[in-house]
Amino acid sequence: MADPKDPSAPGDDSGEDTGKEGGAPAPDYSAGSEGPNPDEAELRGDYRSRKESFRQGADEAAAKMRGAAEAAQEHTRAHMDSARSTIGESEDRTISIAVYVLYLAVGITGGISALAGIVLAYVKKDTVDPVLASHFQFQIRTFWIGLATMIVGLVLTIILIGVPILIALAVWWLLRNVVGLIRLLEGKPIADPKAWLI
Repeated sequence: MADPKDPSAPGDDSGEDTGKEGGAPAPDYSAGSEGPNPDEAELRGDYRSRKESFRQGADEAAAKMRGAAEAAQEHTRAHMDSARSTIGESEDRTISIAVYVLYLAVGITGGISALAGIVLAYVKKDTVDPVLASHFQFQIRTFWIGLATMIVGLVLTIILIGVPILIALAVWWLLRNVVGLIRLLEGKPIADPKAWLI
């Protein structure tokens, strides 16, 4: 006869298997149950939404920063171009003034200063400033007209006609260069750089 106190004894089917040593029933996570965290799907969705929103905000901020940087570069480039243009125009103006001064000094230098002046005028004749371009063209024509007239006057001194030609040339040269210099200092162009007179 089996001992009723023996735990291995057969025939005791009245108790159910607790599934745990402490006797507490194991939780049932079968289909249809909500599981250990019913808000997990909602939390994941909220996390994804916040992540996407943060990413979009970061992209927008980066785009704005790139736009601001490009605008700043363009602004700086425009100012530098303007400054270079202003410096270039200032240098050309100074050279044009120097040409007039060199032309006016021909009586002291024996004509050598006029040679230096014509070289400078030719170097700068293609300047983009229309006012200065008119002065350089005027100076170039002044030199060649003056040189041609001087040669004719010297040749004609043999028959004394050349003397008044040379005097007229000196007056013409002086007036032409003084008027040109004054107009340049006033910032005005030469109305007709190809004119023979002033």
